[in-house]
Amino acid sequence: MLDSGLFTVVVAGVVGVVMLSAFFLPLKRAEAKSGLTPTYEERCTGRRYLGFGFFGTYLSLRISFYDEFIVLGAVLRRVIPYSSVKSVEFKQLFISKGIVIHTQNPDARFALFSRQPQKMLELFAGKGVAVTSK
Repeated sequence: MLDSGLFTVVVAGVVGVVMLSAFFLPLKRAEAKSGLTPTYEERCTGRRYLGFGFFGTYLSLRISFYDEFIVLGAVLRRVIPYSSVKSVEFKQLFISKGIVIHTQNPDARFALFSRQPQKMLELFAGKGVAVTSK
């Protein structure tokens, strides 16, 4: 039989590893950007649109802007070329204002809650992406 104190320590260790990996995995670089220096990089919270008005939450997300693409890094990393970004909106989302990125190939929406939203909007506009503020 497993001692209850040992069981508690094992469970706490597993929970700790999972929580730390959710914090540190966004720091890992995607292969597409190895050796490149980002124009701008920020850690923020974000959400991915799941459909029917629902968003799934990323607790910690890193967005990196490069010359040809952006990278959204959470547990997994997504490289998004500027050519597949349809539009970017800065608007009120339920509780606070956020940046909504609409992409194609795949068709997806991401809501980011940035500390410097104007900086991100300027970077998207500088790459020819349609930017709107509501």
